[in-house]
Amino acid sequence: MGARIFRCAEVPGDDYPEEQSVGTKDRASNRAQDAKGRVKEAAGSVTGNRDLKNKGKTDQAKAGMKNSGEDLKDAAHKVKDAVTK
Repeated sequence: MGARIFRCAEVPGDDYPEEQSVGTKDRASNRAQDAKGRVKEAAGSVTGNRDLKNKGKTDQAKAGMKNSGEDLKDAAHKVKDAVTK
């Protein structure tokens, strides 16, 4: 009788540890990008630099889109878990 091999996400009682840690890092990175965008936008407003202000808004939008992608991945995992249990 051979040993059973589990992939990381299949370990009993361990709900997607790799994805959670990567997702957490991604969300932290997205928050940092959003914060940088807010700083750029504020600096652009104060100095009258429209390019810097627009780059800040772009950074914030990118961070928001990335967070939406993370939310979608989380929802997909929940649906998968509900179907497989």
